[in-house]
Amino acid sequence: DASIPTLTASTIEPFLAEPMIVDEAAFATAPRIVATQEGRVLLSRGDRAYARGEYVGGNATGKPLSDAKGEPLDYRVFRNATPLKDPTTKKIIGYEAQYVGKAELIRGESVGLTEDKDGKTQTDIVPATIDIVAAKEEMRVGDRLIAEPPREFLSYAPHAPAGPLAGQIVSVYGSAVALAAENQVVVINRGAADGVARGHVFAILRDCLRRREPTDSARPEMKLQTARHGPQVMFYHLP
Repeated sequence: DASIPTLTASTIEPFLAEPMIVDEAAFATAPRIVATQEGRVLLSRGDRAYARGEYVGGNATGKPLSDAKGEPLDYRVFRNATPLKDPTTKKIIGYEAQYVGKAELIRGESVGLTEDKDGKTQTDIVPATIDIVAAKEEMRVGDRLIAEPPREFLSYAPHAPAGPLAGQIVSVYGSAVALAAENQVVVINRGAADGVARGHVFAILRDCLRRREPTDSARPEMKLQTARHGPQVMFYHLP
């Protein structure tokens, strides 16, 4: 009966800063933390660490970390690309990376040549130097680095899709979280290819519940009406 108020960026952005849906191949070739100072196992804010582009058998499969002009210096740190499956088709539709913190690139990685004591030339691999500038969880060797995306100044105007559009919730963002409440982030099995756009509003409906009628001696099964739980505005979408 009333229009849905426009959401300001300051209201919604904190809930959209951490979740990331990634392509498996892109995540597998992202740079990763390879060493810590003083042999530490875990990293937190203020710690220095070392990172390197992805290599397999000595061959680069990803882009090396570089501090050259125009290259990104700010990175988000992620762990565990968890597969997201469509509840109906059971097909994997993407991977959700677990956000653990942020890092700043101090010095890019490099490769140098030196001579050992026998006069033989050897290759020295020098990983990139990074500083941990924010930590949601403690980080460790093997965690992946993804460049911080450029900041977008967008106005989020909630509105209904142009035509009928339905989907299902695939996952609720957050460690050990099974149920979503107000202002939590969820992933659905619909995206831009299905016509989903920033600001589209969906009503959340729970599947019909079935119960036995306790007052009838025949105990027939009843199908309860679908329960509506409120709207959910979608701002991110799968390609």
